[in-house]
Amino acid sequence: MKEVDITITTKNQVTIPANLVRELHLKRTRKLRVKRRGDSIVLTPLPSLENSLKSIWDRTKNKPAKPLSEDEINQSIRSIAVNRQR
Repeated sequence: MKEVDITITTKNQVTIPANLVRELHLKRTRKLRVKRRGDSIVLTPLPSLENSLKSIWDRTKNKPAKPLSEDEINQSIRSIAVNRQR
């Protein structure tokens, strides 16, 4: 993508260019992590709940066909929450 200039609004908001939103498959309520890197700002999409649940499902697909225990489910949720906080 070529560089584009954007403006910070009076409410300290910026608009991400539509083509970038499409390319990254971002949705309206998607959370982004903001990180300062020197004089730059880096925005990184956080995993969506849908992707997080799909990840849990994918990790368990190749295991024996037994339901996840409540503890396993809670551990997976905690793991996702910790990763979101980083």
